[in-house]
Amino acid sequence: MNTINRKKPTRQQLFRAWMLQNGLDLSDLAGQLGVTKQRLSALMGQKQACKRIRERLLQIGIPEELIPEPVVTKRQALAENRALRARLAELEPGSGTAA
Repeated sequence: MNTINRKKPTRQQLFRAWMLQNGLDLSDLAGQLGVTKQRLSALMGQKQACKRIRERLLQIGIPEELIPEPVVTKRQALAENRALRARLAELEPGSGTAA
């Protein structure tokens, strides 16, 4: 019995398909980014990418959904955590300060 693979394509597979549709290869894009094609290939396989590279990929015209998520620094994560805790404290009943 033949089975058909119905798995959703990965982001990396969609990225490669986008490159083919747009007549590009890793060498072209790597040259535009100022990195080696090996570095670009590794980068596109990662879950996260630095802000500078993400911005360059977007400027080149690569759809955002094909680019790795932005890196969240520890400082950013801590600031977001503090903001969420403060918001939660505001929403909790009886958390208001009485003078």
